[in-house]
Amino acid sequence: MRPWVAAVVLAQLACPCLAQGAGADDTSPFDRPLQTQRVVLGPSPNTPGQQSVVRCHTYAGLMVKEIDTAEVGDDQISVLPLQSAAERPACQAANRRGEKIVPNDTWGGYFLGVKAGYLFLSAKDGVNGGLGFAVLRAEEPTRLLFQDLATIEHDRIRLRAISVEGDGLRLRYTRLDAAPCSVQTDGAACWARIVAETHVPPTPPPDCAAGYLRAKRELAAGRCEAQAHPGDAACLSKEMQGMADWDTSPSVIGYDVDVVVGPGGPQMTAMGAAGSCWPAD
Repeated sequence: MRPWVAAVVLAQLACPCLAQGAGADDTSPFDRPLQTQRVVLGPSPNTPGQQSVVRCHTYAGLMVKEIDTAEVGDDQISVLPLQSAAERPACQAANRRGEKIVPNDTWGGYFLGVKAGYLFLSAKDGVNGGLGFAVLRAEEPTRLLFQDLATIEHDRIRLRAISVEGDGLRLRYTRLDAAPCSVQTDGAACWARIVAETHVPPTPPPDCAAGYLRAKRELAAGRCEAQAHPGDAACLSKEMQGMADWDTSPSVIGYDVDVVVGPGGPQMTAMGAAGSCWPAD
């Protein structure tokens, strides 16, 4: 992952127990948990100076548990069905009878939130300036219903709206799509491919030149700072000169979508023109 992308997701990895997932933010589209618990297990066996913890989020009818040993991604994410809305199980590392574990080969990352019995998880690491997320049914967390890549806002995945409609789940967010070509070097031909694949309006593309230049400048600044030359004009110029090949990097675009996840599979609709463009990792 390039440094300019890593800086965006650093806080996500440093504190996976997001306020959005925990329901502490009044603007969150997720259900607010009835109870949250955090239990320290002791020093991490993998990361010196860090603690292993169990985090539990209790809702009416279920509890979501994360075991985190300070590695990238939770060691375990599981769902415990509850018999009543008043049940408040103790938060513990040991699994209880009936506890359902999300298999690592289904999804690896962190707990993001719950909405009406749907379980949302975030990826363990960022890609292309965004962060992946997954949707599962809490009652069947071994089956992935939907996954995609979304923008990050204030160090967390930004899902603007989530609602249950009949047998489906409707999501609205800004989606990131990595094209198989570069608008910078392939021009109109690449943009036509992006329009065909994403169904964004065939209006002029976003300002990819500005997005690529901004990415180069951010990486150059990061490299110069790492060399103890922050803001040094000569260092910045040297680093920028070495990035000519970045123009051939595939273009990433961001655009708003409306997605319905239903029995027949997900249906995605572009809700407007692409608003941003930058080079892929």
